Amino acid sequence: MKKNLVEDLRKLNVPDKFVNRLIKTDERLEEIDEQLINEVKEKRNQQAEKIIEEKTTIFFEASALNP
Repeated sequence: MKKNLVEDLRKLNVPDKFVNRLIKTDERLEEIDEQLINEVKEKRNQQAEKIIEEKTTIFFEASALNP
């Protein structure tokens, strides 16, 4: 979480209990974001591999039709 936001909350006398909870929540959301980004990258790679595989198969099938 941004340090200046935490500082602003403390200046507003928001209890540490709530600030700490907010920090933990923010950290967890960052972890979830990272996991989602990694999963999306993995899915994209899988789809790209599948497309390349299908493209190669189509190329060889078309080549066989045109000797």
